[in-house]
Amino acid sequence: MTGKPPFPPFTLETAQQKARMAENA
Repeated sequence: MTGKPPFPPFTLETAQQKARMAENA
């Protein structure tokens, strides 16, 4: 998961998930 996701339909969702993971970490 470095740079861009495998598909374009995952942009805001990945960003939100990343933020959640960072907060959970």
